[in-house]
Amino acid sequence: MFKNSKINKKNKIVVCLIILILCSCGAVYLVFPQKNIEFENINKKNIVEIISNLKNVNIHNKSVSIKLDEVNTSEVIKDITKFEKFKLEFKENKLTLYIPTKVIGFIDTVNTSNFEVSEENGAISLKLIDAYLGKIKIPNSKVLKVLSDNSSEDFTVDEKNEKIYIKNKFINFTKAEVVDDKLNISCELNFNNMIGDFLKKRK
Repeated sequence: MFKNSKINKKNKIVVCLIILILCSCGAVYLVFPQKNIEFENINKKNIVEIISNLKNVNIHNKSVSIKLDEVNTSEVIKDITKFEKFKLEFKENKLTLYIPTKVIGFIDTVNTSNFEVSEENGAISLKLIDAYLGKIKIPNSKVLKVLSDNSSEDFTVDEKNEKIYIKNKFINFTKAEVVDDKLNISCELNFNNMIGDFLKKRK
C-alpha cells in the first residue's frame, strides 16, 4: 500500500511535468510570429524630398497627387520616428506595421498592427484596427504605448482615439488612402513655411 502511494505520487508529478511542458510549448508557439518577417535596413527620407524625386507626381492647380509604395512610405516613417527596425505592408487597402520585439527578454517575436488610412485635419490618419503579439491578439493600448514611445512632432499618437497622425509643416494633406498596394496621397505644399524655414537656415 505504501509502495502504491509512492507510485501514485510519482505519476502525479510526471503528469504535472508533462502538462507544464505542453503548456510552455503551446505558449511559445503562440508568441511566435504569424509568418516569417525579414526586417531590412531602411533609409531615412523626408516626404518633401520623396515628392520632388518621384516621377509619378500629378500636379493640378495647387494640389499634388502622388502614389507611395511600401519602400517610400517606410522611408518617411523611418525619418519621423525612433524605430530602428520595422516593416510596412499594404494589403486589402490597409496598412500593416510589423515591429520586432522580445518576450521574456529572449524570445524573438513580432508586434503586428493593422490600420485604416485616411486624411484628417491636414494629416494622414492611421486608425488602429487590431494588434497581435505573435499569434496572440492583444489590447490596442499595448501597441499604442510602443508607438507613443517612438513618436515625434511629425508622428503623433492619440491613445484615446487609437489613432496615429503623420504630418509635415510643409504639407497639408487633403486625401490619403491605400489602393492597389500603394498609398495614394493628395496634398498642398506650404511654400510660405518652406521659404520661412529656408531663411531661418540662412541666418
